[in-house]
Amino acid sequence: MEKLNGCGACGGFWSWFKPPHYKFFEEECNKHDIAYNEGITSLDRKIADLTLLRNMRVKVKSYFVNRKYISRQWYLILCCMYYLGLRLGGSLPIDRINPNKQ
Repeated sequence: MEKLNGCGACGGFWSWFKPPHYKFFEEECNKHDIAYNEGITSLDRKIADLTLLRNMRVKVKSYFVNRKYISRQWYLILCCMYYLGLRLGGSLPIDRINPNKQ
């Protein structure tokens, strides 16, 4: 069964943490969780992460049309922060089972 946790860590030290405005990005994060659960290789993980970044940016750009420019910029920065967090701290399910696999 797929594990969907929205925008947060699945386990470990950071499992308690929810990033800023996580509810706004919940749909995009759940799609990312599905892609992670289906992924096997590091390339699959990278594609899932880049797809999340793209989906988040698309949502921000469409939502903030005719709204405050500074708010739009803040959310675009958040997109990059989410992406960097994933790249630095994320792992595929297979990596969690066999951490020596490259």
